[in-house]
Amino acid sequence: MIMPQHIIEKELNAELMLYDAEEDAVHILNPTARRIYELARQDKSVEEITAYIGREFRLDPGNEIAADVQACLQELQEKKLA
Repeated sequence: MIMPQHIIEKELNAELMLYDAEEDAVHILNPTARRIYELARQDKSVEEITAYIGREFRLDPGNEIAADVQACLQELQEKKLA
């Protein structure tokens, strides 16, 4: 994923602030959304991101991780952050 030029990143402890200069809007990503964003920027697939998130956050494999990852990615795209 190529980061749009109008997005500025700033670290806020475990969270990540994304400033959209075109829309003059600020978005704060919690630690999970931040990690999904970072992995997507590394061109990881949804399946790879799901596996990373499950391991890193020690989530139960039966959890709806894939659906949550997909929803997060879709929201990032809808807000033109990805």
